[in-house]
Amino acid sequence: MGVRICPECNAKNPAGAPLCVKCGCVITDQKVVGDEPSTAEPVSAGPLAMEMVGVGQVVVTDIQMPFWSMVWFMLKWAIAAIPATLILWFVIGVIATAVRH
Repeated sequence: MGVRICPECNAKNPAGAPLCVKCGCVITDQKVVGDEPSTAEPVSAGPLAMEMVGVGQVVVTDIQMPFWSMVWFMLKWAIAAIPATLILWFVIGVIATAVRH
């Protein structure tokens, strides 16, 4: 199977790769070094298996993360949401007070 050369970092990528596996740059050219371009499914770019849906859209189909690492991530996300919620309540209260008067 041929390889595609990334225009940004000159890394070698599989012929069917929509993104560079090294820097994540979108590979727009159709020039393939080696064999003819393959019709394979999109390849995994690091730990995420991604599929190009349309211009500017990416669908993440797999995240390989250890369980306790994900629990810790979700806990930090929930704690970070608390100040945002308080700020929203404050802004909504100010707007509601201004509208009533």
